Amino acid sequence: MTSDFRLLNEVLSGNRMAVSDIVRYALNIGSVLRRIHAEGRCHGGLTPARIQVSESSARFLPGQTGAAGDLNPYTAPEIIRGAAADARTDIFAFGAVLY
Repeated sequence: MTSDFRLLNEVLSGNRMAVSDIVRYALNIGSVLRRIHAEGRCHGGLTPARIQVSESSARFLPGQTGAAGDLNPYTAPEIIRGAAADARTDIFAFGAVLY
């Protein structure tokens, strides 16, 4: 397995992915979310352009935590309403990315 990371938005821009690849990426991204949430942190600005994936891992690029000026299809409703970002914000964005 390689450790070469690619931006998820680049991976998604190609042809259809195999279900096994989708599941592997989802599990790896979920693992990173679980780890940062266990540390009491959240990303707050999760998008495919801020997620890097490899065959065996994932990592997040820094983003503006819950920045209202950074609205996109992955923005949780509480951010749109002006609330602070928390773990639920990341979970919403994770679901939107998977969709």
